Amino acid sequence: MALIERSDLTREACTWDSLGYIDYHTGHHEHAIRHYRQALAVYRDHGHAYHVAGSLDRLGHPHAALGQHDQARAVWREALKLYQDQHRDTDAARLQRELDDLTN
Repeated sequence: MALIERSDLTREACTWDSLGYIDYHTGHHEHAIRHYRQALAVYRDHGHAYHVAGSLDRLGHPHAALGQHDQARAVWREALKLYQDQHRDTDAARLQRELDDLTN
C-alpha cells in the first residue's frame, strides 16, 4: 500500500472516531457506537494498536450511558489490556477506575 493510501485510511479512522466523540457528547449514543466501531475496524485492519486502545476507551462511554454495562466492560477491558501492554500507565489507571465505578 502506498504511503498516501495508508495516511488517507488513518485520516478516515480519525474522522470516524471524532464523529463518535461528537455523537457521544451530544447524546447520540447509538450513532457514537457505530462511528467508534467504524474507526476501530480501520485501525485494526492497519495495525494501529495505539489508536485502537483510545477508540475502545471512548466506545465504552456510550455503552455505559445506554445501560449496556456488559458491552462497556468488554471494550474497556480490551482497552485496559492494550494500555498496559503499551505502558500507558496513566490511561490504564484512569480506565481501571472507570471499570471499578461501573462494577459498583
